[in-house]
Amino acid sequence: AGAVHNSYSTGTVIGSRNVGGLSGSNYGGIINSSFTGTVIGSRNVGGLSGYAFGSWGAISGSYSTGTVIGLHNVGGLVGGLVQGSSITSSSVRLSENSTINGSSNVGLVFGRKDPDVTITSTHATINSSHGSITFLNWNISQLGSWPLFYPGAINISKGRIDIDENLLLFNPSFNSSANVTFVNAAVTGFPIQFLNMGFNGKVCNAGTSPVCVNFTSLSVSPAKFNVSYLGRNITLGMLGNHMTEIQLKQGWNLISLSDPEANQVWADCLSENINSWDSDDTGSLMPPQVLSECQRKNVSIELKHGWNLIGYSSPVEESMIAGNPTGEALFRDIAEVTNAEETVDWMTASSNGWVQRYPSYYQNENTFKRYEFVGLSSRHEVGLRENRGYWIYNYLPTPINLTLKNVLPVNFSVQKSFPIRNLMFRNDTSGEMRNVTEAKDKGLFQGGIYFWNLNEEYFDSFTLESRDSLFNWNGYFVNSKYSNFTIIIST
Repeated sequence: AGAVHNSYSTGTVIGSRNVGGLSGSNYGGIINSSFTGTVIGSRNVGGLSGYAFGSWGAISGSYSTGTVIGLHNVGGLVGGLVQGSSITSSSVRLSENSTINGSSNVGLVFGRKDPDVTITSTHATINSSHGSITFLNWNISQLGSWPLFYPGAINISKGRIDIDENLLLFNPSFNSSANVTFVNAAVTGFPIQFLNMGFNGKVCNAGTSPVCVNFTSLSVSPAKFNVSYLGRNITLGMLGNHMTEIQLKQGWNLISLSDPEANQVWADCLSENINSWDSDDTGSLMPPQVLSECQRKNVSIELKHGWNLIGYSSPVEESMIAGNPTGEALFRDIAEVTNAEETVDWMTASSNGWVQRYPSYYQNENTFKRYEFVGLSSRHEVGLRENRGYWIYNYLPTPINLTLKNVLPVNFSVQKSFPIRNLMFRNDTSGEMRNVTEAKDKGLFQGGIYFWNLNEEYFDSFTLESRDSLFNWNGYFVNSKYSNFTIIIST
């Protein structure tokens, strides 16, 4: 083709080799021109030009938008760039109805290029009704054997961009700076400190790696920010530095809340000390020498006369803390009970008639919705579980203390409060997030959050929009209308 200046074209172009929206083989240059539509071919297929040759085949100030489909050398602007050709100040603009797809050498800007080809001030933008991502590195092209295609390898949804990890693995240049825009991404109604940019599920900001810098307030729409390099997902929404998730089943759930920061300290400590663990010697349980580095602090819980609804808020299951390689570690291995005169182990306290023999919990799994006991037999759970509530009865007329040994990192306070208005609820099927007010309005839960009023010996409740707080090491009942919902606690 000869020179193409100040021109545009729309429609569908179908061919075999060297197929483009404006020209098949570009020998004369394309300047300040555009194409919108669909291009289909087999080899050297591009939105503007299928093939650009030499310095006289340069492209500048131009863009393409739409769909490009081929087999080999497929690009949003040009399929193949050879012998000193160039692209300057141009762009690819893709939408939800766009596709760039092929079998080999597939890229958002170009499919294949010679080493002497130059590309400057050129980028690719993927747009959707939920926002956009602009790749600031022009070299967004497949270098390995994994196809780069949109949508599929890159997807944009509400407050989230997902990128196929194989693109990052096979094409290091893909891991470059990008500008991100989200439309109506922020979940309204929760504290602003939990509205964050995210990278691979972690908070991303000016002090993290990668670096995220926002150009607008994150609470507005559209919200705009830059991420210094890419990961498997980039997000904007409810995200804390530390998060705890409690999955709910349909019907009644007996839960407790744990400190997300303590959970992270536990996970980091295990990661640092895991090399000392020889699983051949200890089986599936962590050995005491690893656990002792991570769990050192006791927790004391007051038990008044009558039924007490407590919660287990340690970041590790109780049976692991005991470190018994036989797998028979029970609640009694870490529990002590103190009355006004003495401290004894759990089994002695039970034999003395202070407490019942086994703590009980509410089982809400599949068709089994009933109370069970901890450690009663091999078919029952042998240890306490994080984020679960338990019933314990104090037969004595005066309060006693239950001590759980070595269940918290040493630098963390035992008591932690969680304002109800800060809780979030996620639909695990759709991924949709809701704050407490929206959860109530949608009828996701029946009633509120229930607790045992020991003084009056009846169940009381907090409404979901309450300004009250929940506490760790306490048990609470939540009646979920559906399965596959998760309560999220963030700090």
